[in-house]
Amino acid sequence: AFIIKYIAEKNKTFIRARRKCFVVKPAVNGEKRRLPPRFDRRYACVAAAVVVPVVLYCTGYIDYAEPARGEGYYLMAYFSGNTPEEERISFAVSDDGYNYTPLNGGRAMVEQSTGTGCARDPYILKGEDGYYYLLATDMQSGLGWTSNHAVEGSFIYNIAGTDKWVMFMDSYKYGRFFMQQTDDMLNFRRVNKNDYSVDFSPRHGSVTAISGEEYERLTSI
Repeated sequence: AFIIKYIAEKNKTFIRARRKCFVVKPAVNGEKRRLPPRFDRRYACVAAAVVVPVVLYCTGYIDYAEPARGEGYYLMAYFSGNTPEEERISFAVSDDGYNYTPLNGGRAMVEQSTGTGCARDPYILKGEDGYYYLLATDMQSGLGWTSNHAVEGSFIYNIAGTDKWVMFMDSYKYGRFFMQQTDDMLNFRRVNKNDYSVDFSPRHGSVTAISGEEYERLTSI
């Protein structure tokens, strides 16, 4: 449990965080008074959802990383879920390394024709011969493993022209990625969710740098 006190100029409202909900207690004649449970549930939690992130950020508990302004283009390979139709390889591109747009409307662009007929956890890289190579897990979750509640599926890449490296981490239980940034591989700072976008629900994947010409060709598909 933790306690955060927000003191307003006029009514000195106190907001106390306890587990999953907040209890609001305005000071009346120097005495604290619990508000009706209905008010607690409907209004206090909403107020807490707004106030807490602001308080944590302003007090330095959340120190977001500043996105690097580099140069270059990026290609992400990913799969999107645990059904056979989703266990296929899709692609997304970015012109800044933070905001990604899916290709082909988010639909799969590589389908597995052997083994289980499904492919997960793609890793894409560019070889010294100039060709791109894609590795993936031959697996259909419906035939065995079906869920994962861990934070995993991490991948990292450099923002071209800078000393910044971006790490994506897959919070699998909540169905989304979050981003961190480092310039020394020791200290990582979280990137504000307003500074990046992967709004097409990718699961495990990877990113590689591509040329401007390759970016243009891919976005014209």
